[in-house]
This record gives sequence, structure tokens and C-alpha cells, in this order.
Amino acid sequence: MAMLTVLLLLSAAFALGDARNRLCPRGWTQYGSRCFMFVKTARTWPEAEEICISLEANLASVHSSEEAQFLQGVVFSMTGSFTATWLGGFDTIPGLVGKDRLWIWSDGSKFDYQNWNQEEPNNNGGREQCIVMNFGGEQGWNDLECGNVLPSVCVVETFD
Repeated sequence: MAMLTVLLLLSAAFALGDARNRLCPRGWTQYGSRCFMFVKTARTWPEAEEICISLEANLASVHSSEEAQFLQGVVFSMTGSFTATWLGGFDTIPGLVGKDRLWIWSDGSKFDYQNWNQEEPNNNGGREQCIVMNFGGEQGWNDLECGNVLPSVCVVETFD
């Protein structure tokens, strides 16, 4: 009985150790303590967020220029171009323009980095509430109507 108890304890210790040191699941790419996955199927922003949630993730938040460049590399490696792609940012107050807008990330993290193209976000037409990366020649961010259909990037925290 003592031997069985020892074997069970060792098995549990190895299982817990593996979970804590788990890398990204297959199809995801690790950057720091987070895993990202490019979703090639084009969807609206709400549909893309729903797909990420079904994967126990959210649309990607971005917290540094290095992370933004990493994500551009992920998209480029999957498409061969800097394809316009949904991120998890959205404006919580429709209809506002300029500095009055309140941007948040769908994963609940702090909106502490921005990579807007020149003269963006502009809320053109008063309905651009979602953030897209790789937009236009500048390949930065743009605010866009959430009903547009684009690929997306999901993010999930690792167990590190």
C-alpha cells in the first residue's frame, strides 16, 4: 500500500510539473508568457472574438512594439503578406472622435500600448469601434467597423 501511495504521489508531481511548464498548444506560437494563434478564416470582429473564446482565449491584446512586430511576423508567416487582421481592441463609447474615445482589450488587460497609423483612430462615419493591425501602407493600426470580415489573432496566457 505504501508503494502505491508513493507511485500516486510521484505521478501527481510529474503531472503538475508538466502543467506548470507547458508550452503553447499545437498551432499556437509563444511570445513571452503568452501564446498566439492566427485564425485565417475571415470573420466579423464579434465572430472572431467568439471563436477565440471557444478556444479559451480572446482576440489578441498588444503591449509593446516588440510584441506588435512579433504578431506581424506571425501573420506574414501564415499569409505571405501583412494582411489586415483583427486584434482584441474596441472602443467602448460609440460615436466619439479623437481623444475622447476609450479603448479596451477584450482580454481585460491594460490598454498600455498603441500603434495607430497616422491620423488614426478617426472613427470615420462614426461606426469604427474595432482595431485592425497591418492596415494600409503604414501597416499599423486602424479603427474599423466591426462588421468587416477579416482574419484574426487569438491570445492565451501560458502556465509559466
